Amino acid sequence: MSNERTRPIVALFPLPNVVQFPTAPFTYHIYEPRYRTMLAECLAQNIPIAMVLCEPRVNHSAPQHTIDLMEDSINAFPSNGDEYPIRLPHDVCTLLSIESHFVNDDGRVLIQGIGGARIKITGIVQRSPYLIAEWVGLSEVPSHANTAARHAFTFVYERYLHVMRTFGEQHRQRISWSDDDVTLSWQIAHAFRLAPSIKQMLLTMSTITRMRTLIRLLRAELRTIPHGQPPSPHVPPWSWN
Repeated sequence: MSNERTRPIVALFPLPNVVQFPTAPFTYHIYEPRYRTMLAECLAQNIPIAMVLCEPRVNHSAPQHTIDLMEDSINAFPSNGDEYPIRLPHDVCTLLSIESHFVNDDGRVLIQGIGGARIKITGIVQRSPYLIAEWVGLSEVPSHANTAARHAFTFVYERYLHVMRTFGEQHRQRISWSDDDVTLSWQIAHAFRLAPSIKQMLLTMSTITRMRTLIRLLRAELRTIPHGQPPSPHVPPWSWN
């Protein structure tokens, strides 16, 4: 790695089908040797680690210019037989606040903690044995519209909860939503089961856009729920939650 850096660095932990949201708890098993090495070196050198969604290049969900920039940045370094650029990480990801880690007898590591801040990758500075990147933080801009969106979401979610309970899904409990608009938006995003590409899209959005998108998703699901009692004991096929 070059010593001439203008931005802080972060080690990237790329996984398929996984998007880590800020404030959301996590438990990850680390079994690949390169990522066990990454964890040990980062803990020893106080280098942060970020969880990043990694998708196949051929059907990557990021904008084309983002894909091209990431591919060029990685290809500036010689390949060591890794998965790049067949698979590429996204450029927006989440720092991991690791609260505990446990090393098994076979070398695998279990880490637990919560998602930290969102960051944007600005360039790759190391490819082997694992990716290290420069990054900048992504700020959240306060807005009165956030509060209005929070009230709108609460109203729609209570309707959704009532409808699902009428169908016998009594396990759906009320969630203790945060009074902080930013934290609430991440709570909502984490609470719903969504495709990784949609989760990644939510990760890149501003708080107000994220809230409005989640409200639209919930309203759309409400519209798809049929009238009357669904067949029992089958799980309602229209629900992704």
